[in-house]
Amino acid sequence: MRLDAFGQVVRGLEHIHQIGINHGDIKPTNLLFTFEPTVRAYVGDYGKCITQPTSTDHYRGTYFYMAPEVLKLKKGTSKKPYKLEADVYSLGVVGFELFLLGPPTGRSEEFYPIKVAEGELLEVENKRYKSRSNMLTSSALSVAPCLRSMLSWEADDRPSTTKIVQLDIWPSLEPETASQAGQKRQRSMTE
Repeated sequence: MRLDAFGQVVRGLEHIHQIGINHGDIKPTNLLFTFEPTVRAYVGDYGKCITQPTSTDHYRGTYFYMAPEVLKLKKGTSKKPYKLEADVYSLGVVGFELFLLGPPTGRSEEFYPIKVAEGELLEVENKRYKSRSNMLTSSALSVAPCLRSMLSWEADDRPSTTKIVQLDIWPSLEPETASQAGQKRQRSMTE
């Protein structure tokens, strides 16, 4: 059920990316679920979205789910605009929590959303990134390679939502869009 729901969220994020929307605040509380008759998942809360392919607005989002490039803007170590891949990273954090950590009570201390000085956010996220990477590398879950690529530290190394949707790990997604018709689904992010 988790894999099915997460695949639907990826499809929803792909849709808003295709129409030019950068969500800017992907986190568990902005994902909506229904369970009758089957699980249905939706991306919600568009209060921080923008309709530009790039942004330098580092005031958007939730610290614990922010991509490194957004945190670099916050810290002032970069002026490079971030792109839609920042949403992919945020969703990767959500997926990591969903598949490897479970409810917040099962988290080790390093994964709790903690209060830190804004200038230390990037360093804290870097430590979390390394821990996530190690856990995903040793995981046998079918979704682990996908999450590992979504959580790449460099934005250019992350897959687009379209590439993620094309993976054959999702139990059931709605019929492919016309742009995906005829394209062979990829078996893994490393192929």
